[in-house]
Amino acid sequence: MNEHLVGWIGQSYTWFYGILAVVIALNLLAALVLLISATLRSPKTS
Repeated sequence: MNEHLVGWIGQSYTWFYGILAVVIALNLLAALVLLISATLRSPKTS
């Protein structure tokens, strides 16, 4: 393999992991919103 190909593969992985991090952050945010919503809607037991 030449250096150009290795650089291209490294850059592709950088983009992939960047997009993956954004998707994971959005999923965690959605889970947090749903958790808060479910907590507020749950019947209060005392």
